[in-house]
Amino acid sequence: MTNDQMEKKPRVSADEAKELLVAAVIHLAETVPLPELTTRRIAQEANLDANAIFRHFRSLEGLFIAAAHVIGSRAVEHLTHNARTGFTLIHDADLWVRFTTWLSLVGVEPAKFEADPAIVSSLQSITLERLGVPEGLSHRTGTAMFTVALAFIQAQAILTPSQPGFYTPQVMDDSMLLMAKVVEHLEQIASELGWEQ
Repeated sequence: MTNDQMEKKPRVSADEAKELLVAAVIHLAETVPLPELTTRRIAQEANLDANAIFRHFRSLEGLFIAAAHVIGSRAVEHLTHNARTGFTLIHDADLWVRFTTWLSLVGVEPAKFEADPAIVSSLQSITLERLGVPEGLSHRTGTAMFTVALAFIQAQAILTPSQPGFYTPQVMDDSMLLMAKVVEHLEQIASELGWEQ
């Protein structure tokens, strides 16, 4: 038996264990390639026995889903309480996009980490406000602009690092300028498309 096997892990409450495990996943997701988020690595990071994952979350997937919800909530919290961010990449939004995309790619059903509709509605409202989208536009126009903004965030989070030859800083700056120009003329565009109502 090795010293590591003989060393007892500290006893913590169920709530503390859950928090430690979620924090470990988030920290590792920020610092190592996502495929390295193994049961052993997470338990080691949290300084808990690996069985704690299954005791508190039933599965590694359950822990990942809990972490995705925390990251998403932090992104909304940041947007809600910080000064105008415009098109600036928000760390937790970036992490949420990368993490949930990875979860989808490894086979977790997207419905399992679907955000609460109230959070999505809040995120849309805050995002449109931060982008300077005029109030009073139709739901259809707002939803379309929000989708464009999310695509931009996803490009920053996933495509830029993986395709640096194509998604250069100049391309991303140009994309930001183009999106800002669209926002300036959004009322006219919505009118031309018949999206006023």
